[in-house]
Amino acid sequence: MRRAASSSGRLAFGGLLLVGGRISDLFGRNPTLIARLIGFAAASAVGGTAQRREVLAGARALQGAFGALLAPTALSLLSTTFSDPGERGKAFGIYRAVAGSGAADGLLLVGVLTEYRALQPRLSGPFRQGYEAWGRGRGSDRPGPGR
Repeated sequence: MRRAASSSGRLAFGGLLLVGGRISDLFGRNPTLIARLIGFAAASAVGGTAQRREVLAGARALQGAFGALLAPTALSLLSTTFSDPGERGKAFGIYRAVAGSGAADGLLLVGVLTEYRALQPRLSGPFRQGYEAWGRGRGSDRPGPGR
């Protein structure tokens, strides 16, 4: 099932990459960028708190979909923001460096975390503690998860 979760994200990313640019042209770059960032963050939160493999696979598919819709929007914003060819070249170089290192580091980290199953139950711990602390800071009288 780990392969299904990983493959679902890759399949969604590859299948929706071309559609992302067209949607951003139709609805505007800035609103679609914000909506896609929120969607990607929500899918990441669902995946980080998933207790069942099916939910994890669905969250990974949503991450891939939002990532595919996000990439062309970010690139189009870079190309329209930097009009000078020298600045545009620097901006695209920085984008490529960050995207490449993020992809490589992410794959390595996911490989390590999924290889050693002892680490998997601890992944939701920091997220849960942060959520509880946020609830206490807001004055919530409802108990947080895990209490």
